[in-house]
Amino acid sequence: MMSEYFLHNPENPSGGESRLAAYAHKRASVRHLLALVRRDSIFGNETLYDAAHDLTEEFDGGSPKIPVLQDIFPSETSSTSNVAPLPAPAAAAGEAAATGGDSPSAHALAEAVKSRRQTAHNLEEELKRETVQDPEVVFAIEKARIRRANMLKQARTEFGSCLTTIRANFPDMEEVDLARFVVKGKGNVKDVTERLTKTIEWRRKVGDPVNKDMVEKAAVSKAVFMHKHTKDGLPIMVVRGAYYDRKLAPAEEYVLYVCFLMDAMLGSGDDDYEQIAVLVDIRGYEGAPNQVVDVSFLKGLIGCVSAHYPQRLGMLCVFPCPMVAKGVFSMVKPFIDKRTQDKIRILSGPSSVGSPVPSQLFDLLDKKNLHVMMDGEGDGPIEYGL
Repeated sequence: MMSEYFLHNPENPSGGESRLAAYAHKRASVRHLLALVRRDSIFGNETLYDAAHDLTEEFDGGSPKIPVLQDIFPSETSSTSNVAPLPAPAAAAGEAAATGGDSPSAHALAEAVKSRRQTAHNLEEELKRETVQDPEVVFAIEKARIRRANMLKQARTEFGSCLTTIRANFPDMEEVDLARFVVKGKGNVKDVTERLTKTIEWRRKVGDPVNKDMVEKAAVSKAVFMHKHTKDGLPIMVVRGAYYDRKLAPAEEYVLYVCFLMDAMLGSGDDDYEQIAVLVDIRGYEGAPNQVVDVSFLKGLIGCVSAHYPQRLGMLCVFPCPMVAKGVFSMVKPFIDKRTQDKIRILSGPSSVGSPVPSQLFDLLDKKNLHVMMDGEGDGPIEYGL
């Protein structure tokens, strides 16, 4: 439930985290928990145990960023928590094999997973109670529900046989998540299976959500951030090309950083966002690196989003585009499928330092929803997700 991400005028006490960021971190902790519970059935107990242990060590001591993780994964020496640590997988597996699965260790592991599911449910309910019903957010969430329902309807009506097969092959995944891959693969069971398998493997490497430690250097650039909505209710991710800095991080890390923010913005729940709008501002900015557009970043980003986030891009708007930028886009276009190409808007105009935003951009979003530092009228903190 991501409503709080885009509230107007959130509290931002001096020297501390904004309420917006605190909500984002709490949501991240829920996603970590749910991902670990899901992996227990997909990849085996050892992955769940190791990941839980790593998170326990990382956040033990009450990190101000994600304090709730200490409650979910308490250290083994903690005397304040009533949630028992997970038993070692090797012992559980050995005793289960010897006793037919009824050993105390196997039972303890099942109880621990059950406890974490309940913790996740409690946190989700808490997040719902905390949400302020901003009219713009309510509109955006309702639009997301409609988009999700339409996507599910398409998967069930046009590719029902494929969806049934895929659900049987991937029983631990939600139908709505599988449906996106089914629509992307146009009902081809082999293609959909390959896409899902590759995405599961990718998630094992980068995390679900993407591990923040893998994107911290790219985040320092402040090239990518989240801010408010389009007129059609899509949450906005802004990419400012002028702040892309190869000296800080390689192209691959910038791609992962975009994925990290997408994980924070999107979900599959009833109150989650279904798709996003990406605004790519290629103007120069005073004081920014202002390096030449990196084609490898654009190709990597398009490839990654297409492969692992099917049906998640609602709109991609690139502005303002002089002739040289259009030339770069023509190089990238062959790597974009037709359905994605239809979602791309290219707005012409000069891109030098101090150039104005193309007026056509405000056909897509209100001026109050474009931040003042980008010639809009929006204020409030910028969300970098960390």
